[in-house]
Amino acid sequence: MSPPSSDTTTRRHTMFGATIIAASMILVSCGGGDDEVESRGALIDSVDPAQTAVLIADQFDQALRALNDRYQFTTTLDVNGTVVSQIVGRNIDGNTTSTATVTSNTIDVVNVGTEFWTRAGSGEWAPAADAPEGQDPLASLLAVTEVTFFEDVLTITYPGAALGFDVDWVSAEVTVLGPSVELVAVMEGLTARTTLTPAGDLSTITVPA
Repeated sequence: MSPPSSDTTTRRHTMFGATIIAASMILVSCGGGDDEVESRGALIDSVDPAQTAVLIADQFDQALRALNDRYQFTTTLDVNGTVVSQIVGRNIDGNTTSTATVTSNTIDVVNVGTEFWTRAGSGEWAPAADAPEGQDPLASLLAVTEVTFFEDVLTITYPGAALGFDVDWVSAEVTVLGPSVELVAVMEGLTARTTLTPAGDLSTITVPA
């Protein structure tokens, strides 16, 4: 699964997404009855939740724009701090290459246009029908519509398979650091972490030889 190759289309997605995110976060940040307002006391007196929500939404939108079509990513799944699987890859102009590692086994995946190829270990490349959802985390991120913001924490509902979980959806906390985005989800003793940053290697991704 690859993100839209058209910059215009992707900008529309991110701008539309930011509008939904801002509205959602404002509602969550400002929601609650009198009891909740009284319990938060000094926090509400000193911080404008709606303004903070809009600021975070804008940072999130700007990060997605910066990553658009030229980014690299790492997704890890660990148990008590020990990594059990990892996917490392990059997307250049809508084409993606990645390597998934589970214990000592590796699977390489290349996506060019609408075609996919996979290779296990040092074996031969073979055509594939599609690629694992986790091979392109930004595409899943652009499709997110359920977002909450509470106590300065941005949380999204993200496809579980994209983080290595065997469930349809998980809640992932989002951290935006400049042009980079980090997603962290915890479930049943497992911690999944995806980091997306602007690509350092901008070389063209081509069909495997």
